Amino acid sequence: MGEEQDKPADVPDPAAFINFESHADAAAMLLGLGFLEVWKSPSYCATDLCDAVDSLLKERGFCAMDMTTAIPDTSQAAYKALTIAGFNAAASCRKDPKAVFLVLRTELNTPSFLLGHHWSLVQAIGKEMADAQIRKSPTPGALIIFRDRQVWLPSSVLTATPEIVAKLIAQEVTSDESLFSCCMCGKTFVESREDAFIRVSEMGVAPCGKMFRRACVEAHVKETGTLPDFLQQQCT
Repeated sequence: MGEEQDKPADVPDPAAFINFESHADAAAMLLGLGFLEVWKSPSYCATDLCDAVDSLLKERGFCAMDMTTAIPDTSQAAYKALTIAGFNAAASCRKDPKAVFLVLRTELNTPSFLLGHHWSLVQAIGKEMADAQIRKSPTPGALIIFRDRQVWLPSSVLTATPEIVAKLIAQEVTSDESLFSCCMCGKTFVESREDAFIRVSEMGVAPCGKMFRRACVEAHVKETGTLPDFLQQQCT
């Protein structure tokens, strides 16, 4: 048998991994690349977010699926894993336009996730442009794949509750801006979608779950002398 035939199928490709002594060592390299929010990851698990997304979308016929486990939870960065997961999800979306895939960056999979993001950019636009884009873009916290789109959510957005983040994802999937908008002015909190990154404006969330803009509340107080009803209820 030839050399390729003799090679066991389960032997990992050494070119697909970068070894680090620890997650802290990996984080130091990632900070050097320009990922400034390496240590910012959600406090909830991917299953919680996927369930929240699914509960919002299932009545519209969509099915949310978690692919986070495709990204290894080690300091050994499997930098091709994210691209492979994205490729497989995109192939599934071509067969089922109602499928929505989610890959969440966690504390443990950060080396593979972020170096995977870097590697995919290098393949697409070259190292020099990839390095420049990483330094000017938010640190990615999640990848959402549906239909022919791949959307990156910034790490800063993922610090909200899974229910709030799910509303943002549901808006992107359905194009229904009412899902992630101010309860007072009705405008979406999404400011732009540069480089496939979602950029979200500053927002507040009342204990009841309603989302609002500070400017809208201030304008209401100035005009009426009182807080909006949904905030007054929380103060009584």
